[in-house]
Amino acid sequence: MRTAVRRREDLIEQEEMEGGEINLIPYLDIVTNLMLFLLASVSAGLILAQIDTTLPDKAPPAISPSVTPPTNPDEQPLKLFVSVKRDEMILWSATGLEGTLSQPKPGYVFKRTGRDGDACDGAYMCESNFCDAATLRCAAGTEELAPVFE
Repeated sequence: MRTAVRRREDLIEQEEMEGGEINLIPYLDIVTNLMLFLLASVSAGLILAQIDTTLPDKAPPAISPSVTPPTNPDEQPLKLFVSVKRDEMILWSATGLEGTLSQPKPGYVFKRTGRDGDACDGAYMCESNFCDAATLRCAAGTEELAPVFE
């Protein structure tokens, strides 16, 4: 029995030698271990390394805030906003150049119009998108209501 096993092992070893194949597993093990060792040593050097720095003795003098020169009103942004309420639409500015929400400048409040019975020249002036041609008044329509402002 032992001789048969020995003969079989010799035959396998001889076939490997004749085939010219190299067992790569030991080489891969060595390369893997070397890579792990190199990566660990480099990363430990980065973590534990000291950086030579020196702090300044005192802070630089503070810069005094300069007054911004007045700018041309035509070049300032208006920052316009539109506030829509149930019965009016207000156009106002956050910069204060065109009034505020609580006190808009005259002419920037747009009242709601186009309700049923209001005067109209065409369907575009009515919330229902229907203007009665005989009476020139807004009438109920089949479409969904869309608010209309002056």
